Amino acid sequence: MAHLAGSQEWLDGQVRLRGWQAELRAHALPAPPVRYGDWTGESVCRIGQRMVASGLPSSIFVASDLMALGFLRALHENGVRVPEDISVVGFDDNEFAPQVYPPLTTVRQSFATVGARCMEILLGRIEGRDVDNTPAVPELVVRASATSPRTA
Repeated sequence: MAHLAGSQEWLDGQVRLRGWQAELRAHALPAPPVRYGDWTGESVCRIGQRMVASGLPSSIFVASDLMALGFLRALHENGVRVPEDISVVGFDDNEFAPQVYPPLTTVRQSFATVGARCMEILLGRIEGRDVDNTPAVPELVVRASATSPRTA
């Protein structure tokens, strides 16, 4: 497994990386090296080309759907089959995620819910009220780009 992280200059990139690392720890899995893109499909396509040449993991979590598209392109250009050879999961559930081939498995985050929670927390703090700081829970949208883990 691997992670293609977004820019660490962005809070989104930092939080998604920390979340991935926390899940690995929670399941007693080793953390492989992380590769970093700049949120563009082009940057991740180049990274994907290098990964194909050096050996691919069985699965990869990509920090955004746009970045995942660049990775899918690199795989396609090199004859790598998704999900038969590698499972790919993105983040955002952009409108194009179900339209690409194979349709992209992704993490959906309701921006309306996130925005409402932010406002609730902000107003609660301004008004001096105790407010639940629990973040909104994202949803995994399973499509054809990912499959069950392979056994050795």
